[in-house]
Amino acid sequence: SVASPTSSLSDSCSSAGESGWSGWSEVRDRISEQIGHSDRADIAARVRKAPWQTRLETARLLMRDVPASRIGSPWEALADFEVSSGGFWRKRSVQSGFEEWSSLRYADGRADAPTLFLSHAWDAPADWEDVLGSGCSYYQFKAAAICWVAKDIAAKHLGSATSWSDVRFWLDKCCIPQHDPEALALHIMLIEEFLQLCDGLVVAFTWTYFRRLWCVFEWACFLVFHDPVDVVLSAEMAYRASTEDRFLDAILGFSIDACECRDPGDRVVLSDKIAEYYASDAAFERFLKFTAIALISRSVAPRSIRSGVSIQKWASAAAACGFSELSAAIATADFKGWWASALQRRHGLSSLDLQVVARTS
Repeated sequence: SVASPTSSLSDSCSSAGESGWSGWSEVRDRISEQIGHSDRADIAARVRKAPWQTRLETARLLMRDVPASRIGSPWEALADFEVSSGGFWRKRSVQSGFEEWSSLRYADGRADAPTLFLSHAWDAPADWEDVLGSGCSYYQFKAAAICWVAKDIAAKHLGSATSWSDVRFWLDKCCIPQHDPEALALHIMLIEEFLQLCDGLVVAFTWTYFRRLWCVFEWACFLVFHDPVDVVLSAEMAYRASTEDRFLDAILGFSIDACECRDPGDRVVLSDKIAEYYASDAAFERFLKFTAIALISRSVAPRSIRSGVSIQKWASAAAACGFSELSAAIATADFKGWWASALQRRHGLSSLDLQVVARTS
């Protein structure tokens, strides 16, 4: 187990405020003292070399999260959200200060709501509009996906999907100080620990998600510490009959070497970390394909009952990868029976909660 933070360091982090970063200088000093170095220079490098307990404790003290209602929106309110959020999901938003939307995860008095790590690519697939049309906004896709997932989580953990705004996310744009190079370096270095501390991983899933090495790294690290059942793939807008083969190709053709990474230095660090956890690229690639096929099948299952997508294609994909037991499990799963069971339990549920029950049964 990890020792709880010392009161002095906890107090210092709290002094940064529920939504501000003004206390960073004092927090930095306290972290330097904790790791046994009075010299504040290159604090990220010093924390990197610290024991894992110290790294995790430091991440716990720095970890922030943002309410779902700040970064997500119901489908019918997306146009208003685009304006009120200052174009948040666009790579270059029209406003700044999004860090002020987040608050300390472990601050006193915080409600015990789940915190989910949001894994996504900022850039849309290059062929997004060609495939889905110019009227299907990638930015709105992510806002709607967050709202939908938050409703699922709220129904399961908070008693009702209507409490979706109480679900919270770790998201780099809100939870990492973007304008202080020292703080930025430390928070990026601790992403692995933030993944460990989160209750789940939410993936804004497109057919190019696994081309981004940072996304692959987040997937790999999260599954070192958590069960795959804690991963939620959100692809309601992106996954349809016309894109299904793109998703299949992305999984069947996945390789570490083909992943994209803008910074060569990042590629070395991320690749080394994956190798550390999974022994070899080949072992990890097999693991990723297995978990991805299983989780995509779970995500697609409810839609396969009432749309043109086919769950059987994923059974075939599993067989092609040599996962015979997984293939058989997908091929013989009684999705229609689960749907019928959800309908039988509909008494006393709102139509929104019923959708959630059907999706999570």
